[in-house]
Amino acid sequence: MNGDTVVFGGQKLKRDGLWYEPTLIEPKSNDSEIVQREVFGPVLTLQSFADEAEAAELANSTAYGLSPLSTRRAKRGPSDWASHCAPEPSG
Repeated sequence: MNGDTVVFGGQKLKRDGLWYEPTLIEPKSNDSEIVQREVFGPVLTLQSFADEAEAAELANSTAYGLSPLSTRRAKRGPSDWASHCAPEPSG
């Protein structure tokens, strides 16, 4: 995996077929294959960023973007996907 770190998961399940357990990977860099290629399976990558501009740069650096997900810590604690990715109410 070229220096990427499997945080958890990554093992083949003991059953017929090509089934793998859910896996979280921390890539060595944004150029890692796991970031730049489309992955089919229960796999997520963990990438950190300093600010929203860097997050947008990372998100736009790949031809794929099937499931962009971002969470961040607010002063009150962790926030969830809906509060940062859902459209703003109109009116």
